[in-house]
Amino acid sequence: MAGLTVVIFAEKMFPRWERIAQGVGLALILSGVLVIVMPAALLLNGTGM
Repeated sequence: MAGLTVVIFAEKMFPRWERIAQGVGLALILSGVLVIVMPAALLLNGTGM
């Protein structure tokens, strides 16, 4: 969450960081899709459901 906060803050403060924010957004979407397709990709430290 702290990393996401830094990215949002940087995007608001520095207009040229918009491309980086778009890349981070894409990475978050892809990681979400990965967890939906393969739930084992989500690290749970061995505590399954």
